[in-house]
Amino acid sequence: MTFKKYKLISEILLAESRDYSCVMLRVDPDSEVGQKILNFIQTIPDDIIYKPDDEKYGKETEPHVTILYGLHSSDPGELISPLRTLNPIRFNLMKTSFFDNEDSPYKVLKVDVDSPQLHDANEKIKSLDYTNDYPTYHPHLTLAYIKRDKGGEEFEDLDILENEEGMSDQLSISTKTGKKFKYKLKE
Repeated sequence: MTFKKYKLISEILLAESRDYSCVMLRVDPDSEVGQKILNFIQTIPDDIIYKPDDEKYGKETEPHVTILYGLHSSDPGELISPLRTLNPIRFNLMKTSFFDNEDSPYKVLKVDVDSPQLHDANEKIKSLDYTNDYPTYHPHLTLAYIKRDKGGEEFEDLDILENEEGMSDQLSISTKTGKKFKYKLKE
């Protein structure tokens, strides 16, 4: 299955369906920046990690930056269509910080991402029907879910990944029907 410039590299069935679909920039875990991200994640002690029986929590194992969550369509061709002119995306990592929702049993440790191309991709994909509670796009890469009562403050505002540069030519789509597709730009 090919959509213009993208070639399907994998398709898997996830365990559960979701309310919406999501398009993400996939950071190759074998790339230099992918290895640095995963190595940093491994320094986070397991005893502070929030990981119930749900696989979507814990330590991130597939580094990615969400381009847009909340898409109504589950058709991968429709979801990738606005991004058909996209070139490989360059990005710079910044300092670590937390998304903290006080009503949640966890806080999200993340690293902010600077990339005008990601903002452009976000604007392009908003041409599709979507629902989103966040009016401002804030590109970030989730590192881990930290138990609220276990601290983790030592991971706040770290510059260990700051100024790391990366580039990705891969997109990942998780559909609301529970399928996940990975695409790579054709050479």
